[in-house]
Amino acid sequence: MIWTIPSGKYKLWNSLELSLETDFSVSTGEVHQIKGMNGSGKSSFLKQLLLPYLRTNPGGQYVMYIEQQVQSQMDAITAYSDLHRHPGQIQSTADLLKYQFFLLKESLAMQTRPCIIIADECSNMNELLEGIQQLGFDNTCLIFVAHQQIELLTKYNVFTHYVTKVNPEVAKLD
Repeated sequence: MIWTIPSGKYKLWNSLELSLETDFSVSTGEVHQIKGMNGSGKSSFLKQLLLPYLRTNPGGQYVMYIEQQVQSQMDAITAYSDLHRHPGQIQSTADLLKYQFFLLKESLAMQTRPCIIIADECSNMNELLEGIQQLGFDNTCLIFVAHQQIELLTKYNVFTHYVTKVNPEVAKLD
């Protein structure tokens, strides 16, 4: 399955636009790294463009999102876990990822769908890639923000090909 955000200008915030010079396409079996300087709009691209696009243009996919500032997400998911009497405590980002993958596996057991996993500067790439490995790479697309290429991708031999997108040459903030 392929998801494409067409090239064009997109309003991210009241005074900030993102110009995509080319279409941004992702597919299962791919990994995409979003690179850029601090403040260049990487997180804004994820939160204000990519996630809303995936929500409003559903392709039947599951979307798992790991925030850059993970504490508030951890608090919310811990509360959800407590309500559902899930055994174990969520006390770290690694615990959070394990629980998110647990929920994703439960959903996949009920209905198989493609998975898009979006990680904004995840501090636990090992756990993230182990979880993806258990799901199966062919049905998963990973989109992550990191300031450097992650060598772990080759350790896990993860995806059919590695694509780098949303560089300053491809996307410009106006």
